[in-house]
Amino acid sequence: MDIVMGDKKALSQRVSELMVAYVRMIEKDKSAINFNLANIKEKLTRVKDKEKDGVVERIGAMSAGERQIENMMKTHKMGIWSRGTSQTGVVIYDQDYYDEERDEMEKIAQKERQLGRRDYVTDMNREIYVMDALEADRSAAEIEAHELDMSTGIPEDDDAGEDDAAFIHRHDDEGDAVDAGSGARGGGDWD
Repeated sequence: MDIVMGDKKALSQRVSELMVAYVRMIEKDKSAINFNLANIKEKLTRVKDKEKDGVVERIGAMSAGERQIENMMKTHKMGIWSRGTSQTGVVIYDQDYYDEERDEMEKIAQKERQLGRRDYVTDMNREIYVMDALEADRSAAEIEAHELDMSTGIPEDDDAGEDDAAFIHRHDDEGDAVDAGSGARGGGDWD
């Protein structure tokens, strides 16, 4: 009886440790997404100010003639001034638009790194792109693991006896038997 009580106590201890670990994980996740309206407005203001500073810097480096052309392009919503005027890339996902924005953000981050500056907005963007890169790596690893998985579809030497060709003709790529009348491997209505 003491053994059973000891097992229950150890089990209770492990369950409580697991619950504490879960609560800590939830607290960490909540702190990463727990923003109030003031925080969101402050972050949005920082992003807008940084974008405005970039435009002012870019236009300030132009000659008077280039500025006139830039103003005409702005008036007619051409070039970079056409961003956000259509649904594509803003509301509807567009891979090319996303890649352009990402490349632009990477150039800004690289320039800031060269100048020895750290910017809050760049750090926020970097976090987003790190998450994207981690997701892409996870997805690539999952695809590679599936492609290299030899546990399905490939018969062992003894699965088909001596006639491996017959096994291949009777089974699909996943190793499941194929009905000869279904047309999946010859026969049927399609011949």
